[in-house]
Amino acid sequence: MSTPIKTLRKFLGRWPRTAHDLFERHEEYACNGQYEAAIEELNEALRISALQSGSEPNESEGFQYLLARSELHTELGMHQQALADLEEADRRYGDDFGSLDEQRSYCLVELGAYQRAFELIARCDREYGLDADLKLARARCLAGLARSDEAANDFNTVITEAENAWGEAEPESYFYHGKFLLEQGKTALAMNDLARALAGWSDDVTEEEPRTRALMIDACHLKSNAHQMLGDTAAANSAKQQAEQWESDARNSRPMTIEQIQKDIRINAGIEIASSVIGLAILLWLLGPIVYVHLSSFVNLPPLPALWPILPGSLVAVSVIALFALVMAKRKNARAQGDEFLQRMNDYM
Repeated sequence: MSTPIKTLRKFLGRWPRTAHDLFERHEEYACNGQYEAAIEELNEALRISALQSGSEPNESEGFQYLLARSELHTELGMHQQALADLEEADRRYGDDFGSLDEQRSYCLVELGAYQRAFELIARCDREYGLDADLKLARARCLAGLARSDEAANDFNTVITEAENAWGEAEPESYFYHGKFLLEQGKTALAMNDLARALAGWSDDVTEEEPRTRALMIDACHLKSNAHQMLGDTAAANSAKQQAEQWESDARNSRPMTIEQIQKDIRINAGIEIASSVIGLAILLWLLGPIVYVHLSSFVNLPPLPALWPILPGSLVAVSVIALFALVMAKRKNARAQGDEFLQRMNDYM
């Protein structure tokens, strides 16, 4: 929660100033699709943190910023850069709890370095066991290493455990299993998993994150290929058209511009300030005379001014008008018409 000083700085456009402020603003940018701007905020946060603590960034902050930058690079499909961030975090701060091995393995799987990824996952398994995501990554490694029987067992384990616990697995689990089955020539079974993956994702590709968008489009293409193998040309063409439509939607989709995000930050700060003033004015209006009369029994105070309610009442009126204006301004601050969005998605695909 923002302090009053930080809220005022946001309202005046004087925020951020500290490394932590920059980290917070990177989250605002990332939530609104401005991933490259978010990375720049983290770069500046690392620089400021380094200046404040000497030769290297503050230990806890620097580690956190590098992990966050790695996640953004991963989201953009820039896995080599994400891996470099993890190596830098390890070199500077160490990895006492093995937390970086998990992230490294994901990057290595995406880069096709299956043997190295498998070795890291095995180390994670020995040290603290595997969650569903790491089991899925291991299954992908085994598939990439042509260890098909073991891969099939791992895929089935991931999906069965999730369905027993939650009723269904994550769409990614169905997608990668379907892709694996298709490569094994089990087209009908692959079709079922690809359909379940697509059903688990949103119908609107623009509502998903960049990496998921790429998987959705890939799943549609694979589904089209599967229909083609089964001799269903009409269904194959329909799936292909859906994939092409999603590709077009992803290219034409635009995030909020940086200026719009900053405007939203200032408006939210203004609403916070106005709400606080309204609350204070109401307290003065309702409790002020009671407190004044109570103090008068202890201290010789002049009579309460006859026009006392006018001051807090005017504060309420002005604050309500200001709040209404800010809310209307926010409603008019539409998301439309940004520039540059997710050019790296095609590179990832």
